Amino acid sequence: KPRLTTPLLSKPPFHFLHAVLCEVVRVTGFGDGLYSEEELNSKLMLHRGVKLLYVAKMVALVNAALGRECNVRVDKAVDGQEARRTNEFLQLLAFTARGHDAAATAQLLPIALADAPRIVEAAVSAAAADAIQRAATEAQAQAPSDAHARREPSRTKSPPSAAEPTVGARAARARAAPAGPAALP
Repeated sequence: KPRLTTPLLSKPPFHFLHAVLCEVVRVTGFGDGLYSEEELNSKLMLHRGVKLLYVAKMVALVNAALGRECNVRVDKAVDGQEARRTNEFLQLLAFTARGHDAAATAQLLPIALADAPRIVEAAVSAAAADAIQRAATEAQAQAPSDAHARREPSRTKSPPSAAEPTVGARAARARAAPAGPAALP
């Protein structure tokens, strides 16, 4: 029986989720038949894809029982991220498991098993989109200094041509010229 401690709930690791889901199935019967014998052994759950599918099956069953989507991404739940959403899912699971009808749940199992791969695919696609967004944000954070240096014209002036007098030469001519009306012809 998994202990619900603050550290485990603040960043729930996969083995904790596995233990909670197995315990819910064992105690309430909700989701009975959803998992194979191999899936019920957490020591065999080594690959990320298997873990994603394991959590996605229960998410799909809860979705089917509630008639709406749970606001949890299985990739984040498996990785111990987004603890608030994972805990909300666990609360929905508890609510659904307490009030389930075994016959109705048995009818939902094929729906959940068919929907689980879609949930995994959506999580993997979202994870890929997150990675692309992070890379773009990092590139954009570095780009302004590089792009600014490439796009902005140089602030240093090029040396004046012989036809263009320098500021110093213009000032010297202005001092040498007589001031006032006497200077006019």
